[in-house]
Amino acid sequence: MQKFHSIIRFTLLVLFLGLSIVINAQPCPGQNPRIQRVNANISPRIQSYMEYLPLDYITNPTATYPVIIYWAGQGELFDFCTLLSNSLPKVINDGNFPNSVTDNTSQSYSYIVIAPMMNNTQNMNNVFEADAVLDYVKATYRDNPNRIYMTGISFGSYLLMDYASSTLENARTLAAISPVANCFPNTVPDFNVRAGNLGNGNVSLWGLQCDADAECSPSWIQGWVNGVNAIDPTQAMYTPVGCVPAGSHYAWDLVYNPNFRVNGRNIYEWLILSAQSAALPVTLKNYTARLQSDRVIVEWTTTNESNADRFILERAGANQEFKAIAETPAAGNSLVDKKYSLVDDQPHAGISYYRLSLVNMDGKKDYFEVKRLNNPKSLPGKVSIPNPAKGTLDIYVNLDKRERIHIQLFDLNGRLLKEVKKDFYPGVSENKIDVSTLTHGTYLVKVVGETVTVNRKIIIN
Repeated sequence: MQKFHSIIRFTLLVLFLGLSIVINAQPCPGQNPRIQRVNANISPRIQSYMEYLPLDYITNPTATYPVIIYWAGQGELFDFCTLLSNSLPKVINDGNFPNSVTDNTSQSYSYIVIAPMMNNTQNMNNVFEADAVLDYVKATYRDNPNRIYMTGISFGSYLLMDYASSTLENARTLAAISPVANCFPNTVPDFNVRAGNLGNGNVSLWGLQCDADAECSPSWIQGWVNGVNAIDPTQAMYTPVGCVPAGSHYAWDLVYNPNFRVNGRNIYEWLILSAQSAALPVTLKNYTARLQSDRVIVEWTTTNESNADRFILERAGANQEFKAIAETPAAGNSLVDKKYSLVDDQPHAGISYYRLSLVNMDGKKDYFEVKRLNNPKSLPGKVSIPNPAKGTLDIYVNLDKRERIHIQLFDLNGRLLKEVKKDFYPGVSENKIDVSTLTHGTYLVKVVGETVTVNRKIIIN
């Protein structure tokens, strides 16, 4: 069921999939009537957001629309009226946001704009929050899935860069990103993998920052742009902004103004130039990497292949410099399931990264998600749980045969907080549980299978 909105409203109860979403009826002073505050249980941290819809959203009920998801800075996240007084929401509130933009073919588009708010940001998992918002937007609005964009300022730029670069799949979800006053450093340990995700994910990047930003170094966004352009020289660009006073962090005061243009286009006109292709030459399922008998086995199944030539398995150590270690021919063209596997007979000790790539008949490469695997010199017992944990709880299971494993996380009052049920394959497998929203303290982990039963106390920092 799609959600319909009236253009001007103060109080409305929207029923969507059985959930009540209340539209806040208390406007801020001078609030633009096309802006609404929507209360919705998107995640424990995100309970409301700013909504702005195209003028014809109601009268054109079969149309789909591009979406801009805007992530505010720390100073604007918690209060709706403060959110509207700054940056992109201010442009909308002041009536200066363009009703439509055109791409290179002169096709016209009108944006849906969503600006999430948060109740706190301590120990936050950026990827989880961004995923929650994307899932909500796709379920609630008539979005064009090939034209989803993200932009944000300062803290918000950190969040969007963390999300977009964390996996290849995330990068491919977005058509373009524009971090303004970026605070996500290019010195993160997995920079090469993340830059590769952005470059191979075909997501366009435009970074804008005060040329002498004293709060977050402009060299960070320049590093990201250079890393992406090493894969595709046309995919990313950086624009230094002459801010006053020197050393200012507030590039957003300038760049969201529709009159701020680079190469003849403002930020809204630039975003619409990019679209993701929904079609990939190969569709994967059951893509896994596991350690078995001192070998790493990477397996996957294709459900669809079109002009596929061969698969290449690449490995990287802590330096994250990938090198090809094995390859296998692809089926070429297929509409039935095809199973594949490649083996690393001499894996590195410790953490390694494995990346599967596809070479098409025309020589073009497509990359799939990077898999992280820990090869401990020895794994005591069948279960290893590094303790303490922070952000993510890692559970390593070492099995002699395939088993159904049940993992549960309890607090000390016996309340079930997290639960995973899945099949684990022979060898050492890793399972990650997001614990970023849990308070610091002691918890109980229970791991049960046919041949394993473990109860262990862990500390979450």
